[in-house]
Amino acid sequence: MRIAFVFPFFFGKRFVTCFYEIRPNHSHSTQISTGNPPDVMIHMETIHSLTQKSIRILLPCLGICLGIFFSLDGYAQPEVQIGKSTFSAPPSEGQMEQVLQAHEDATCTLEAIYGAFMTIWESKEPIESWNEHRFFVEWLGRQKENAPELSELKTRLETILGWMQNDEIDYRIHNSRLSFCNLAHANAYTNSVFNSRTINVCPYWFDQSPRERSSTLIHELIHALGFGHPDGVVLPADAFHLALRDAKKARKSPENYEGLANEFYCRP
Repeated sequence: MRIAFVFPFFFGKRFVTCFYEIRPNHSHSTQISTGNPPDVMIHMETIHSLTQKSIRILLPCLGICLGIFFSLDGYAQPEVQIGKSTFSAPPSEGQMEQVLQAHEDATCTLEAIYGAFMTIWESKEPIESWNEHRFFVEWLGRQKENAPELSELKTRLETILGWMQNDEIDYRIHNSRLSFCNLAHANAYTNSVFNSRTINVCPYWFDQSPRERSSTLIHELIHALGFGHPDGVVLPADAFHLALRDAKKARKSPENYEGLANEFYCRP
């Protein structure tokens, strides 16, 4: 599923619902005329009701228009298959090489994170071992007694690492100005609503360092699990404070995993 289909699909479904809700009143007409205050009040209520119905139609239409707008970038273009990864064409050879290198780096980094985690998991005192690990505590918070977050974290790490090792991630490179990349000034994005494993790579992503490209992909993998930005955390400083304040939320925050990935980056 491509991100381009998210907006028209989501709002399109709502549009059909709204259409059938208002259809019984399709033939209803209202004549507004001057009169006594009670009549004016009735007319105002009618106008208010019609305004609400108009908004319910216009918002889905806006969603459809946005979906079409976003889908213009690369929509209906041929694709390039490299291994199990699909690249939206036409990316340059240099772009594909950078994405493949970042994929390899992110896989290596996740393996390092998972290896460190399993050392903690298999220790005699996993909670104590976790709380002694600087990077895990800084980005994912301290572990409390009898809390289930470690087992949940193990599942998340195994899932995204499996995706990377098995090349189950598709990359779509955006080069056109008509895209969500430019509208949101994003480095990359994916569809967390439908747990899509397609990572959309934006022009700004190529301006990053190799370490940042790798950690950005891991950020997007957490979105692919279905997580958004808890408490609106989108900056490293906010992620750091989130880990101090609420470890459970930090372990669902893409920004926190991105910070952790920067610490474990496996290339010299």
